[in-house]
Amino acid sequence: LSEAVLEILSMDSETRVRSFIALHPDLTKDIMKRLKKDSDKGVRKKIKENVNYHKHFWW
Repeated sequence: LSEAVLEILSMDSETRVRSFIALHPDLTKDIMKRLKKDSDKGVRKKIKENVNYHKHFWW
């Protein structure tokens, strides 16, 4: 994963995270699958918190 993508997803700005999820739902799913390490849990949590905002993009 590129550092830029991780940086965007770990930002405090909910709007930025939500915008990324909205624009890249498939990439977001892929990122969630890859972020399995303990060090990535913060990023996973941040994404999950915003997934509900974009339920129509998900399963």
